[in-house]
This record gives sequence, structure tokens and C-alpha cells, in this order.
Amino acid sequence: MFYQDLKELSTNLSQLFTLENKQPVFSDFLVVTRNKTFECHRAILHARSAYFRGLLRSQMKETTEGKVEIRDISSEVMKNILTYIYTGSLEITRDNAIEILISSQKLLLDQRVLDNISQFVVRHVSLQNVAEVLSLSSRFSFETIHDYCIRFCILNFRELIHESSFLFLSASDLELILAADDLLIDSEQQLLESIIHWAKNRRDFNGQNEDLYQDEKNSPKNLIQKRLARLLPRIRFCEIEQTQLQVLQKQGILTNELFDDIVEFQCLRTQKVNAEEIENFLRKCKSRYSKSNFLAFQPRNCFPDSLVVSIKNTKLVNFLKNSIEDDVFFSQMRLGYSARQHGFFPLAFHEKVDNKGKTLVLMKTVENYIFGGYTEVGWVTDKQKWSTVNANWGWIGDPKAFVFVLKPSVNGEDHTPQKFDIKKGEEKWAILYRDTAGPQFGYDIRITSWDVNSVFDMIYSNLGNNYQLEGSDNPFKQKRKIPDSLEAWKIKEIEVYFI
Repeated sequence: MFYQDLKELSTNLSQLFTLENKQPVFSDFLVVTRNKTFECHRAILHARSAYFRGLLRSQMKETTEGKVEIRDISSEVMKNILTYIYTGSLEITRDNAIEILISSQKLLLDQRVLDNISQFVVRHVSLQNVAEVLSLSSRFSFETIHDYCIRFCILNFRELIHESSFLFLSASDLELILAADDLLIDSEQQLLESIIHWAKNRRDFNGQNEDLYQDEKNSPKNLIQKRLARLLPRIRFCEIEQTQLQVLQKQGILTNELFDDIVEFQCLRTQKVNAEEIENFLRKCKSRYSKSNFLAFQPRNCFPDSLVVSIKNTKLVNFLKNSIEDDVFFSQMRLGYSARQHGFFPLAFHEKVDNKGKTLVLMKTVENYIFGGYTEVGWVTDKQKWSTVNANWGWIGDPKAFVFVLKPSVNGEDHTPQKFDIKKGEEKWAILYRDTAGPQFGYDIRITSWDVNSVFDMIYSNLGNNYQLEGSDNPFKQKRKIPDSLEAWKIKEIEVYFI
């Protein structure tokens, strides 16, 4: 039998700690802050803090003198932390949480303490304090808090730009925010106006406008231009009306070259020109501009009409961009086939998808799994381009094809998609062309039906067949099997994207 009385233990230990108007009990070490001295016990400090443990084991003067001066921690915070060291109780409020976190990190308290304080901080991030929390988390390398605050700004940007705290954001943090494809804004024009406002009125945490310098080199006008030069590459100018672009050109915000290219790109998109002409134009632009400047030609939301991918699927969108590695494709791709819109049968699929070149397929199941695949060749009808030919079907080779699967989110937390590249030696079986089938990638993901007008409503998956499965365990073994040992999934939607 074990008997525990942790509450009594905490109470007894607290009696050893120096409190107001009470004499210390057997204290043998002093902790000195800016305006208060705490009488403590070496053994307890040694047991509860790696900072004090290292100090007390050393031969430094603090050990021999029996005191340490810590002037960069306030007496109120030090008292709170010492109370925790003695009793395990820590009083955290909105006003002291960040300071306690910084001090706890300095004193090398247990990681669980730091994690609990960090969780408290992120729970109380608001439009009013997010800039300050971002600044402190950057300064003291609290990466979890910093990442949370960046996401908070991305998802609340419409409201944030109307808060005074917006002007306190750093340029580096704004760069991260503006780069997000899922940045929630009403329009790219609104975003640009807010950035210009920030550049003109940027403030530090002393309440001053950073543009107020006497040095001619760092005059307000020059500083504004420098700030805009850093952030403008994050603006998607292709989504701003031409009349507004002309104003930006006259103001010197937009270079003549970029203005001309953006306007030409917008004209090509509205005219009835073939996709190849637009793609060639974009590839010429890509060769002239840096990766960040090329964002001007890319819509912020790559999947505006999708029922499969929402703006919140950040991990999936980033995965696709990193896997396909073709900015031009994402700049120009459009939804060409939707099963719900055009029909759940092969004839509709092939009428919309055949001979489109680079193709991205997204499939969602009723269980909210997302399957997908990418091919640079696409479903070509020219049998001479097939790697193997039969009567009315054949395999199409593609060494750059891949498939992926994304599990449903859990408690609002998205998974990272799992990617399966085509196996070496299996490239000629990358995708199947069959007039009675929908999209099929090897024998790994396939959608079939009896004839061209029969409805297909199931996805059959056998991952790890022609495509390389990362690891040895198939994460879908728990799904029910159909007779030929493949796994069946009820289709909710199929979407196909191409230029």
C-alpha cells in the first residue's frame, strides 16, 4: 500500500520559504533581485532548478558567498517562481505570463512548466496583444508561441488591420503572414492598402514612429520605400484591378516592367487564348523574377471552387506545392472536372480531362479521407504514347507521377499528407487509360465502372503496389476489404485540375 499526501507536503515545504513578516527556517542561501532579497535553501534550489543546480555545484563566488544576484527578474516574478520551486504552485495571469515564461526559461525549470505556461499564453492571445507576444516570442525563441501567433494573425487578418497593434508587427513577421495562401482578407487591394498604412505608421513598443529619424539617408520617405520593397513581393498583384495597378505604377510602388507583365497576364486570362500561350508567357516571367516576386502572378487561393480542399487545409496545399514544384502550374491551373458538376461516370471524366497534360486529381470519400494523384503526362488518347496497348485500354508511363492520401483531421488538427512516388522500374504503369474507368494510378488507386455511362461511386486502394509506400505498414488495413483484397471507399467528390 502507498500513501501520498502531496498537499500536506506542499504546505510543509512552503513554511520553509521566506514570506512577509516571517523569519526564515534554516535558510542558507540568498537570492537577490532588484528590490528584494529572498532567503532560501540550497538543497531545495538544487533539486528543483537546473540553473541553481549548476550554480551551486560550481566554484563560483555565488557559491562561496552564499548569494546570487538576479537583477533582470522582478521581485514579484521571482517570488512566484520560488513559491513554485518550494510548493509546485505557480500563479499565472495574463499580466505576468510572458515574464514568468522568460524567467522560468532563464532558471531552467522543468520543460513541463514551460509548456504549461506556453499553453496559457496562446489561450490568451488576442487582437490587442498578438504583436507584443510575437515580439517577445521572437526575442526569446519561443517557437511554439510564435508559430501560433502567426497562424492567429493569418486567420484574423481582416480584423487585425483595424487594430493599433497591427502597426507594432515586425517586418519579418508580416512577411510570414503575407506569404500564407490561406490569409483571410476581403481582397488583395485591401491587403495592399493595409501594408502601405503599416509602412507609413510602423511603431515600436516605446510608442514612437520608427520613421522619425534626422538622418537624411533614413528619412521617413526612404524608410517607407524600404519597408514596402520588403513586403510588396508578397502581394498577389494579378488579383488587383488594372485601374488600381496604374495608380501604384504612378506612385512608384510598382515597377514599369512588373506593371506591364501583370496587365498582359490579366489580358491573356480574359481573352480566349489557348492554355499553352499563357503557360509560355508565365514561364518567361518566372525566368525574369525571383521566386518571391513571382508570387505577383499567383492567386492566393489555388482552390477557390473546391469542395475537396478548403482554405484551412494549409498542410495539404503546402504539400502539393512542394511536391509538384511548378509555380506556373499553380498560377494557372483551373478546375476542369468535378464529378458533382459533370457527372460520376467515365464519359464525363474523359470528355473533360483527356489530353490536358499536367493533371492533379483530388478525391474525397464519405469518411473524409482525401486521395489524390499527380501526373505530368495526363490521360492522353494517342496510343503511340502509351507504354502498353490493349484493345481499348493501355498504361501510360510517367516517372514523375505520385499519389497521396490525407487522413481526416482530429480535434481540428490536420495531418500531413502521406506521399507515394512511382517505384523505380514501375514507371510504365503510372496511370491507366480505359474508357470505362475514371482516374487510375497504377493498381494503387483506381475508380472503375462497367461501361462509359455507368456511375462510379467507389475508390479502390491498394497502396504500395506500383507506388512506393513510405514505411512497411499500410495505414488502411483497418478498412473493410472487397473480395479481391483491395479496399473500398465511398466517393464523395472527384476534382481534376489542369492548365
